Amino acid sequence: MKGKEKSQKYLGRRIVTYVPLELFAQFNLPIQAWKLAPGLWIQRLSKKIKDDLVAKEANIKPSSGIYPNYAIKIDCIVYGNHILTRVANDGKTVSDYSTVSDYVSVDSINITKMILIALLLQNNLKFAFANSHSLYENHSGVSVYSREEMSGPWWHCRPSRPSNIIDRKILNKTLGHIERYYRPLTWEVNRVSTALSYFWSALIAKEPNQLFTNLTILLECLLSTDRQELSHKVSERAAIILGKDNNDRLTIYKDMKEIYSQRSKIVHGEGVPAKGLIHSEKFMVTPKYIFCPKSLRIKVIRISIDLLNTLLNDNEYVKIIRSSKSEGKINQALNELFMKRLFHH
Repeated sequence: MKGKEKSQKYLGRRIVTYVPLELFAQFNLPIQAWKLAPGLWIQRLSKKIKDDLVAKEANIKPSSGIYPNYAIKIDCIVYGNHILTRVANDGKTVSDYSTVSDYVSVDSINITKMILIALLLQNNLKFAFANSHSLYENHSGVSVYSREEMSGPWWHCRPSRPSNIIDRKILNKTLGHIERYYRPLTWEVNRVSTALSYFWSALIAKEPNQLFTNLTILLECLLSTDRQELSHKVSERAAIILGKDNNDRLTIYKDMKEIYSQRSKIVHGEGVPAKGLIHSEKFMVTPKYIFCPKSLRIKVIRISIDLLNTLLNDNEYVKIIRSSKSEGKINQALNELFMKRLFHH
């Protein structure tokens, strides 16, 4: 393939970029590293690299307050060649091959987001990261650090069904599905890319109502095709896609209707709680506290993650949303797909 040949011929200045992570997880990654793609790893920090990165993090003012135990490592030339090959396989071209490694280095934070989302779609995970550090090799062969800063640390902790296992095959498959939305140089934009954007916003939300609202938008990105009977259609389609039997579908449908009832309260400003003691299952918005029922937050997180995992592996769905047709024709095709599954489940 012509594009593939070009990507294999590409050479650039050597850049190795590290994004230090602070991970708290119920699973253990290998002591050395997991290779996620050519030129891309997640690894435990060796003492030498850790000391070096910690020292560089300490020089950032204000300090990010992050104490890394892992890092995303990107060999920008090798990973850049991998991206060029993937782009060519998608039938696309890149105009400027000479700066691929620079683009990869600059996009290291987005690559990190991609990896963390792939991990989060499998497992309960708390993470923090703020900056990326790139080693540039100059003409004399000496590597020097330059730093790309974020505006502040990214923190996250979510409730989920805990697991002690990360399946490497599933992880790599998920990365293969979502890489086209995070790649440097040229990336895809469609309703899945929008859903992933709201998923990330939910992950780093500071308030429970922000997490909840972002995930309800995610559900609409994936399932809605018009504004008519929105809550019913989205609830029904989630039940059809995720339900294993009639009882399971009914439970999911009821959960979705409950989620949409809560969403309506949030977006329409109904923040006054019923009388009685305040507890975790009440909804209330005040300058001091925001309460969004914990049980509903867990439900919307579970359904959102299950939908993303299912639809990313749904070839019929992916083919429709990635087509070059107009949005109206894509919506029509999705309507037909959901209708077919409603009557043939």
